Amino acid sequence: MTLTIQTEKLLDKVRAYSFRSNGDSNEREFGHLITDNFPNIEMFWKHFVTPLTNRINENVALEIDKTYPRAAIDNSIKDLAAIHYSVYLNLIYAADCLTFNRTSAFENFYTNLGSVCDLTEEFFTQIYFLKLECTNSKSEVVEYLSKTKFMKIAGDWYDTYYKTTYTYYLQRGKHHAPKFISRVNILDEYFGKDKGWKEFKTYMSQIRQYRNVIVHNSQIGSILHDRKRYVPKKDKIGDYKKWHEVFATKNDRFKHDFVNVEDLMNNDFIEIKKRLNDLWSKPQDEFFKLFYTDKNNLLLNKYSLRLE
Repeated sequence: MTLTIQTEKLLDKVRAYSFRSNGDSNEREFGHLITDNFPNIEMFWKHFVTPLTNRINENVALEIDKTYPRAAIDNSIKDLAAIHYSVYLNLIYAADCLTFNRTSAFENFYTNLGSVCDLTEEFFTQIYFLKLECTNSKSEVVEYLSKTKFMKIAGDWYDTYYKTTYTYYLQRGKHHAPKFISRVNILDEYFGKDKGWKEFKTYMSQIRQYRNVIVHNSQIGSILHDRKRYVPKKDKIGDYKKWHEVFATKNDRFKHDFVNVEDLMNNDFIEIKKRLNDLWSKPQDEFFKLFYTDKNNLLLNKYSLRLE
């Protein structure tokens, strides 16, 4: 059943919500660890996650039932909320690793950050497709890629990967496949020339490379120095995948290429939250206009809402 509510009344409701007072157990207990540098994750949750739940339904009295989706919410909206929550959870898991009370803290931390990067791409991809649907627009990358642009993607792949294809195949048993339609292509279209997105792609690539070495290679080699553990920096990990490469490091290269584990993790936790906060501004602003200002019928129908 569609819920009818005045726009200003709904805005008053959602603006008063907070992780601390209205979130689930994970949001209430750990939200402050994320929102210090990433307040937009709570802002998006207020405006676009809580309206799909029973929090805005005055007929639901039990606190435990308020976090559940209302009836007739479109699955695409529930899936988007699940991805958004999964970004949050993986940041919480990463924060837990910073207590350093587990021997696997370092490895788990970068596995969690890698998942944050994967989920962030999926979140923005779904956001973009939802925006296209609501505005009756089309994606050039997915539906109208010209032959010229198609050939440019092929040319970029040739310039970047072709010369090393043979060696790469011998080492990995596979080759770099050209991606004519990928999440990166789609998100390049969504973000356009946004500087923050371009910088995040570079940062995301470093996090993923670090994560992949942790997951698929031998344990990352480390050096004990002044009773502290040092590991290769993210942008240097390609030179230190093997233990003998780590242990053969000379003093001058050690100072340049290695970093204390705790410093690396703490700095990355702050940095990824700040970068995500900048990126989250775009869907926050765009969907606020679609939802609350334009009262887009297709979007509101997905929320089973009618705004007066």
